[in-house]
Amino acid sequence: MTTNKIEIKDLTVNYIENKQTFNALHDVSFGVGRGEFVSVIGASGCGKSTLLSVLEGLYAPAGGSVQIDGKELHGTGTERGVVFQHYSLFPWMTTR
Repeated sequence: MTTNKIEIKDLTVNYIENKQTFNALHDVSFGVGRGEFVSVIGASGCGKSTLLSVLEGLYAPAGGSVQIDGKELHGTGTERGVVFQHYSLFPWMTTR
């Protein structure tokens, strides 16, 4: 039984673009304990947003596993949320 809130083991994520496979994450493993504060820092294009999208359930891994509270992650869930880097809907609308 794991003591971590989030457990990522051997995570691999691939993209297919123009019939070519691009490896975004390869064999990433780490745990995040309950109550820990974690920052994901790295150069542009290193896979930070891809990792967060996997945790939200927006991307499925090509390999490895992601567990939250000891349960395998499959798709999105109401217990998780994400705030996107860029607006996606109605860019012409404002709060005004």
